[in-house]
Amino acid sequence: MRFLMIVLAMLFSGVLHASEVGELTRILAKAQSIHAQFQQLTMDASGARVQESNGQLVVERPDRFRWQVAAPFPQLVISDGQRVSIYDPDLEQLTVQSLDPRAGTTPALILSGDRAAIERDFEVKAAQQQGEVQRFSLVPRTPDSLFESLELEFVNERISAMKLVDSLGSSTRIDFSSVEINLPVPAELFEMQVPEGTDIIEDLR
Repeated sequence: MRFLMIVLAMLFSGVLHASEVGELTRILAKAQSIHAQFQQLTMDASGARVQESNGQLVVERPDRFRWQVAAPFPQLVISDGQRVSIYDPDLEQLTVQSLDPRAGTTPALILSGDRAAIERDFEVKAAQQQGEVQRFSLVPRTPDSLFESLELEFVNERISAMKLVDSLGSSTRIDFSSVEINLPVPAELFEMQVPEGTDIIEDLR
């Protein structure tokens, strides 16, 4: 869950360059929805592997996402734009929270966010484009952010990878595959359905 709120609803120097933010938001705006598979690897500051996982992601602008981890520990996280629901089937537990005021600083929501939020929350720098690959570095403006830096990578203007570094030096890389944009998204994908008897914890402050 901790990583998801650093990762679920995402994709600079001291001076913010409008052209760089504009280019990033132009690319993001091309995808009103994203369907993708992902492989995630977390490493500690020494470079040792901490955890690997895989699953599926669905994002729909604005502020809706479905992040489903298939293995090794199943988990489903859904944002309907107002609330975030986290279901852990092994624990038979559902946690429901109001969408964090810092939602714009979570990677999944960066992918479904807007230019105003990115300009408000980040300093952005575009790396030199290498062929079909474009990279953007995002550094949070606030000291209490959940991560120190975030790199978004696009191939042919489709998200291909994210890399996050936290304050302890741990890093998480997410590689996306089978990326499809602007496919229809059934509304029920953003509705949490859990088995009867599930323990529900609500924190809707």
